[in-house]
Amino acid sequence: MNDHSSGFRPRGLRNRKPGDAALEEVTIGIYKPDAFLTEGVSKEIAAIIKNAGLEIVDCQNIKKISPCDEQDFERLKYLLKAHYRKDDGWRVRMGQEMINCRLRANKPVEQTALQYGQLVLDRTIEYMMSGRLRVVAYAGVKAIEKLYALTGSHEPLTAAPGTIRRIFSSDSYELAEAENRAIRNLFHCSDSPEESAYEKDLWFGTNNYW
Repeated sequence: MNDHSSGFRPRGLRNRKPGDAALEEVTIGIYKPDAFLTEGVSKEIAAIIKNAGLEIVDCQNIKKISPCDEQDFERLKYLLKAHYRKDDGWRVRMGQEMINCRLRANKPVEQTALQYGQLVLDRTIEYMMSGRLRVVAYAGVKAIEKLYALTGSHEPLTAAPGTIRRIFSSDSYELAEAENRAIRNLFHCSDSPEESAYEKDLWFGTNNYW
């Protein structure tokens, strides 16, 4: 476990000359469990990000944790719940996607969009607990915007061609709902300066290293 003082100061920025990082941002990317299921995929994702001019300034790998390791299991679950601090608007949007999938599959709609959205969130946390994770702090000019564009939209099937989620996955809301699971989209990135700041402190703040 690496020791950080209060707040976030990535290791890779500490040794730079004062002017080097003046125009840079730091953003967070997370390699999800399915990024490690096929050999070489995580390395290819890393190469895409590196070729875009983003530099790794901090990183931590989190192994798959067994429920038998109760303390670490609950700690990671707590961090993931804090990470996915979604509001009711997000729950309703994602819940409506699930309702639409159920209607197209002639399945009954038995809950509200808000309730289905909470189910999406619960499945997402379960999915993130199902395998290893890699949390990376990237730095570069317009790093937040760049990494967001590289990642692609939430559903791999409809993400823009050439984005990480589209290149390495074809998963869809329909398939995820049919299999009663979260959508597998390989990689998370911060989508705003506010989210980036929050996630930096969450994953790389004091005592949050693994």
